[in-house]
Amino acid sequence: MRRHMILEDRYELVDLLSRGGMGEVWRGFDRRLDRPVAIKGIRLDMAASDRVVELFQQEAKIGAKLRHPGLTVIHDLLEYRLDDDFAAREKGLALVMEFLEGEDLGRLLEDRAFSVRETLELGAKILEALRAAHTAGVIHRDVKPSNVMVLPDGRVKICDFGIAKARDSTKGLTADGMLGTYAYIAPERIRREKTDARVDLYSFGIVMYELLRGRPPFEGEPGAVLHAHMEEVPHSLRGPDGVPDLPEELDELVMQLLEKDPSARPPDARTVLRRIRAIERSLPRLLQGRYELVRRLASSGLTDTYLARDVRTHQDVALRLLRSDLLGDPSSHEEFLHELDRDRPDSVAAVTATGESPLTVTLPFAVLDLGRSAPLRERLADGPLPAQEAVRLIDLVLRAIERGHADGLAHPGLGPDTVLLSGDTDRPEVRLLTFAARSPELTRIDGAPAESPEDDLRAVARLLHELLTGSPHAPGAEPSAINPFVPQWCDEIVRTALSPDRPYRSAAEFRRALRERPAHVPVERPAERRPRPPAPLGYLGVGLLIVITLVSTGLLLLTWLRG
Repeated sequence: MRRHMILEDRYELVDLLSRGGMGEVWRGFDRRLDRPVAIKGIRLDMAASDRVVELFQQEAKIGAKLRHPGLTVIHDLLEYRLDDDFAAREKGLALVMEFLEGEDLGRLLEDRAFSVRETLELGAKILEALRAAHTAGVIHRDVKPSNVMVLPDGRVKICDFGIAKARDSTKGLTADGMLGTYAYIAPERIRREKTDARVDLYSFGIVMYELLRGRPPFEGEPGAVLHAHMEEVPHSLRGPDGVPDLPEELDELVMQLLEKDPSARPPDARTVLRRIRAIERSLPRLLQGRYELVRRLASSGLTDTYLARDVRTHQDVALRLLRSDLLGDPSSHEEFLHELDRDRPDSVAAVTATGESPLTVTLPFAVLDLGRSAPLRERLADGPLPAQEAVRLIDLVLRAIERGHADGLAHPGLGPDTVLLSGDTDRPEVRLLTFAARSPELTRIDGAPAESPEDDLRAVARLLHELLTGSPHAPGAEPSAINPFVPQWCDEIVRTALSPDRPYRSAAEFRRALRERPAHVPVERPAERRPRPPAPLGYLGVGLLIVITLVSTGLLLLTWLRG
């Protein structure tokens, strides 16, 4: 198969998505219906054995009979032949499927862990699809994260029914009966016993365990993993190093799904789904039924900013909420909406959605896009930054603040969690999560003036201290006293910015002070340690050794003369 190849005068191959030993998956285009498709092909004249062809055709037949939003749609199965100079009489089978935008769950697991609520949400969607397949008489037999696609809108699709079989099939397992992934295979399949839909429930239990713990219960060499599936009891998810705040009912459900004896597992997907829904109802409510608060990032006189998880799309976002103690105040509510309506510079994270959640009282909120940016705190994971890099990042932060101040915004709560970095390491870009109006007519509820530019600059100085030392700023602590590699002029910058009498009055003045320093920041090495002088007892020992040596030499000399 090759780019721009046309199959059946209809399907054009556009981009190669993946390639394996037996075939390829392409992004294609259906010219007749004007839609993108996925095309999975195998070459009959090279890698495909009779068994592979059988499984390929089986996937097409099973996929064609399944109809559910959580199952991949199969459009067509065709045989292609190409006889030209580009491919020596290539022939094969091609499976045409719906094209799925998104990422598989296995890839998402490489990047981050999933919360309890996200795990329940994903688990319920997977079970809905499995229940539809089981109702249609189809057992998947290879349920695993890489076979679960998570789409941008939060929908879930189960794909790859290549080794599925009909529930009423009388055909026994062949030598290929172990096809599947060792980490997720049910014990009865290893023992080559008769199987039913509960093999999928066992694999689903492994997936749930991995979502909650970040890794499957059994790992290692294939032989050890297969033995563990048959003999070992997985560790509880609520152990000493387990999942924080995990409901006991969820731990019990996962452990029951992983029972070695199929009869000890829940009887069907419907039962498991009902139990998951019950556990979901016992959890604290989500904001707008969608956003789960993770931790607070910053506070201002008017709002709180939280890191949150969108359980629908499984993406991190920032939530900007009216402070809880101001919910009953109409003027604060109006001020919050006024801030959201203002035009903001591109140095501030974009607001992608707004709404009001009906809790005890109406809670207005805004969703801020994090995109592919990461908090500045991640750059501190390996310790303090070199002074030159720290100064470069602070200059970018000051530029962003300068644009905000020009638009009448302050940035309360500025810190490593609320400064976002995107782009590559050599050319980073900065966006700020926090913003507040500084219009003269706006005051906080306690009558105090809104946040001032000087407050932001003091926050930048504390941020510079943390980048240079790896630890939050403490009053009176000089950066060079904590990290001896910090040049002395950095102490002066931090000291001036935090001065109550003559601080920097603008971001431009702060930046000018940074620019006036040498472009190359010299690395100051701590003074080399000199050898300590020997203690008085050391001198005594050396003297005794000399005396003993002289006496011994004299005795030997006398003995020699007498002889």
